[in-house]
Amino acid sequence: MKEDPFSEKLESTLDHLRSDPESGDLRDFERKVWAEIALHDERPIARIRRWFSDGVPVLTKPAAIGIPALTILLGAAAAVAQSSKYKEQATLSMEQRYVSSIHAVLRSETYQEESPKS
Repeated sequence: MKEDPFSEKLESTLDHLRSDPESGDLRDFERKVWAEIALHDERPIARIRRWFSDGVPVLTKPAAIGIPALTILLGAAAAVAQSSKYKEQATLSMEQRYVSSIHAVLRSETYQEESPKS
């Protein structure tokens, strides 16, 4: 089988780089290239796991405590606002039903609507 001239040049270049590692700071470049290749080949779940493991030490203690505390505070505020809105709607609905049950004109209109027509 005939040798490809490109693969021969590649092999000779690799041999040269291995024999003279100080030429042109290629060692750092090679590390960066392999790091990029590893990032692209990494599975998404492993990438997310690595992101969390690398990112967690960066958080300071006040930030690590503050984020959950802020989340709890915002959740409680949203729950209070939603319960207040529900309370207003329920009160208005009960008030309307009560007034329609005791008001003579509204009761007669309701009665006429409910009574079967002959």
